[in-house]
Amino acid sequence: MNVSLRQGLAALAAASVPVVYALTIRPWHIRWGATDEEFTRPLPGDAVVPDGIQSTRAITVHAPARAIWPWLVQMGQDRAGFYSFDWLERLAGADIHNADHIIPAWQHLAVGDLMRTYRYVERGRRHE
Repeated sequence: MNVSLRQGLAALAAASVPVVYALTIRPWHIRWGATDEEFTRPLPGDAVVPDGIQSTRAITVHAPARAIWPWLVQMGQDRAGFYSFDWLERLAGADIHNADHIIPAWQHLAVGDLMRTYRYVERGRRHE
């Protein structure tokens, strides 16, 4: 196979990646785990998000809300993390340390409290 043909095939393969993603992977990815009903129903916050590309991902947890809430309420950069992969968070530059137990000091969350998703710097001072 000559060099021009090889380069042409490589360019065609590279150009097809976005098309294959858009047609096969993306439709699954934007609704990962969600049922048809979950994917199509209105959700809280829809009114404040402009129309455009949206996704609905879901997971079914077989536990009552009272067992799940303590884990959710302590989420955040400056708290118990996001229960993700530590290596992935470090790769993204986050200094997040996921908790593996309920921390009583983080069980109180009020309207208006921030749930930080990243470290930020304000006037030369780093906030965690």
